[in-house]
Amino acid sequence: MSIFTSIVMAFEAVTANKLRSTLTLVSIAIGVFAIIGSGSIVESLNSSVSTQLASLGANTFTIDRLPHMHVSEEDWMRFNKRKPLTYRQATMFKEKMESYTDGISITNALRGEVIKSGNMETDPAVLIMGGDYPYFELNTRSIEQGRPISEEDIMLGRKVTVLGKDVAVKLFQQSNPVGQDVVIRSQRFQVVGVMTPKGSTFGESMDNLVVVPISYYMRAFADENDRSVTLDVKALSQADYTNTLDQSIGLLRVLRNVQPGIENDFEIITNETLTDQFEGFTVYLNIFGYIIGGIALLAAGIGIINMMLVSVKERTREIGVRKALGARKSTILTQFILEAVALCLLGCSFGIALGMLGGTAISALMETGVIIPIENIIVSLVFCTLIGVIFGAYPAWRASRLDPIETLRYE
Repeated sequence: MSIFTSIVMAFEAVTANKLRSTLTLVSIAIGVFAIIGSGSIVESLNSSVSTQLASLGANTFTIDRLPHMHVSEEDWMRFNKRKPLTYRQATMFKEKMESYTDGISITNALRGEVIKSGNMETDPAVLIMGGDYPYFELNTRSIEQGRPISEEDIMLGRKVTVLGKDVAVKLFQQSNPVGQDVVIRSQRFQVVGVMTPKGSTFGESMDNLVVVPISYYMRAFADENDRSVTLDVKALSQADYTNTLDQSIGLLRVLRNVQPGIENDFEIITNETLTDQFEGFTVYLNIFGYIIGGIALLAAGIGIINMMLVSVKERTREIGVRKALGARKSTILTQFILEAVALCLLGCSFGIALGMLGGTAISALMETGVIIPIENIIVSLVFCTLIGVIFGAYPAWRASRLDPIETLRYE
């Protein structure tokens, strides 16, 4: 009997026992769904983060008081004892390093604010960003209308603001916001510009913000000596990146009076460290998917043994007829193993389809790109094939060892 004929007969046997086959298929599909779905989500998240970080430029790094990604509770308690990176320290750093860089931005932010203009107001979810002129370049924030915050605005501490697109649309609809006033925390600011929209990431809008001069922000909205700011630094070139990074660390240690031999009391965040930390987090999601999928597939394997043993008993006379017509033990063995593998691969195909649909739906909700997890699909196919071979081997062996005379007399 050819392999093709064996496969055809295997699928005929699977479809002949619809209820038992369906229950086993569901279990296999659930396992594969967990593996493919988690892989699709992880790949989409990693790709989205990499794209977002790439937009900041390869020559840029960030200095902050705390890490930007999750760390252990013990480390978090230790980091939380660090003194603030004050606005005064940041301005001194900028003065000394500015000639060695292509731009240094000082920022700080408050979230959950209401912005008003006339009778209109936003939801209490707007981000107030204290920033400066380099902020727009270093964070790829182009201006759609008007102008950005200028160095003169910073020096004079002007009450001006640049609106994100969401805020501009909410407060002014179709009219031009430039030159009009908005109220932020009971203080009136003149709108000098509107930023080009950047869309959303992980389901959160990147345009629901306003930017005001960092100098005025620190006086009006924050305690200059207690509020920690963030520094974004752009090296002159990729060749100067490492040197700029080292100089920045050395200067900041001096400004913050960090003694030799003591670890930095601030965090250096690069695109590479953020990517590595995020991928280190998402790998656990992938592992979780493999564990859940593996448990479901093992349960399906037990179901396959059950189903195949029942199938052998029901087809005892059929096996006897085949042996009487010259079928060898290896032929019977192959036939039943192929039935188990065919059942597993059929369930696997359903699981792959469901996993891709589920991953696509979640990626759409989170507004990340959809990526097909080829590695997870291959692993699922291999694992399902092994489940079919391993759990179908014993029933197949039982079938191949049946006595032809006894099987022919079986009723």
